[in-house]
Formats: sequence, C-alpha cells, structure tokens
Amino acid sequence: MNIKQFRALLCYDLRYGFQSNRGKWLFALLVQVYFCTLAGRLSLISNTPIGFWERLTFLFQGLPEYHLSQTGTFELPVHWLIFHAFLLFLAGFYPVQELTQSGGQAFIRSGRRGYWLLSKALWACATVAGFYLMLAGVLAVCSLPVGGPWAPPATMAVLFGIYMTELSFAEIVLYWWVMPILVSAALCLTEVLLSLFIEPLLAFFVMLSCLVASVFWTSPALIGNYSMLLRSRLLSGNPAISPRNCAAVCLSLIVAASVLGTALFRSKDILFLRGGQE
Repeated sequence: MNIKQFRALLCYDLRYGFQSNRGKWLFALLVQVYFCTLAGRLSLISNTPIGFWERLTFLFQGLPEYHLSQTGTFELPVHWLIFHAFLLFLAGFYPVQELTQSGGQAFIRSGRRGYWLLSKALWACATVAGFYLMLAGVLAVCSLPVGGPWAPPATMAVLFGIYMTELSFAEIVLYWWVMPILVSAALCLTEVLLSLFIEPLLAFFVMLSCLVASVFWTSPALIGNYSMLLRSRLLSGNPAISPRNCAAVCLSLIVAASVLGTALFRSKDILFLRGGQE
C-alpha cells in the first residue's frame, strides 16, 4: 500500500467518522456551551470577570485529594467527568462500527491490518483535537465580553477555590491545556484499541472507571489526575503530578497500547466483526 492509498483511507475515516458522529458532535457542542454558561454565572457570586481561562478552570479544576474519614463523603467532579466521558463516547465506537456497518470495505481495501489500525488511531487523535478546538471556540466566544479569548486569568485572586499566584503564560497553557489534551489522547487511543477486542461499550466503561479511580486516588499512575488542576504540582504542591510525569505516563500508555494492540490485532480473526469471508 503506497502513501496515496493510505491518504485516501485516512480521508475516508476522517470524513465518514465525523459524519457518522454528527449527532454526537452537536450534543457535545451543547454540553460545552452549557458548561461555559454555568461558569459565567459564577461571576455573579465571586464578582470576578469570567474569561477564557477562568471558564477552563471551572471545567478542569476537579477535586482535591480524597481522604477517607468517618465524616468525609466521596464526591465526583461532575463537569470534569462528563467532559472526558463524552469525548470517550465520541471516539470509542466508530472503528468497530465501520467494520460491521460497511462490511469491512475499508479494511479489505487497506491491504494491511497495520495501515487500517494506524488510520483509526489518527482518526481518534483528530477527534480529540476537534473536541478541544470546539471547546476553544466556545470559550473564545463566551470570553469576548471580558477582553477576548487570550486575556490572562486574574492573578492573586481566588477563582473557584483556586488561589492563583503570578504565573507565566507558558505555565498556564501547559497546565490548563496541554496536559488535559495529552490525557484525552492517551485515553481515547487506548479505548479505540481495546474496543477491537472487547465490546466497545465495555471498553468505554473500562476507561471511565480509570477516570473515576483517578478521583479516588491521587497516584501518578492514574492519568486522570494530570487533567485536574487541583491535583497538579502547580496548585497542590504534589511533585508527582507534574508535566514531565504526565508526558511519561501518557506516552507510555500510548506506546504500550499501540504495540500490544497491533500485535494482537494482526493475529486476530476479524470475521466475527464484519460477518463476512476473507
């Protein structure tokens, strides 16, 4: 298979994958608008201008580390969990759906299993990128009344329970944007590969369980911690939840899932997926 054929396969996945999910994308847009609107209402309580980064703080702040006690209650960061769960819902079902509903035509024409799998992995990355670009657009539009999308967050002020000290713009982008994207990419790629060997819905709940476990335990091995601002080294002082560890854990998960998934997929009989004959 040459580069031209692979490009055609990738274009097919991008076009058909996004087209088949257009209803989900519309609902995702409405959910993001709701979260940004809900964050804006908090400005009435805090008397603080709510812009791009403040709304992102509201979405990604998460919860502090949970400590078991007789009086303590376990809570979930609802907005953070719904945001990541919906992205997993967008990414996890298309590869198997493409095999079953189209009779595996793209798989047959790809010529090699590795190319088909690589195209699906790139589609998953494109889904993550599109989801965050849509969020950036929603945040930018909602932030226009308070100085535009790239106005820096208020410093030395209490925002949603987070004490913001003087931060460089690079630090803000790294913790508020880059780390959550890395976490999302690792989760979605792992889910896509896992969905080829177990039911996609089960793969979805496996990854969702990892996110819930991250809320319960502040461990550098649970990558959900890296996308919660209140768990980060910058705001919690926990040295284990750092950008370096985030990159190491996310990339290790991506590499491990890719190598193991590719090896198993090449040796797996996919007749049961597409209901046809090779």
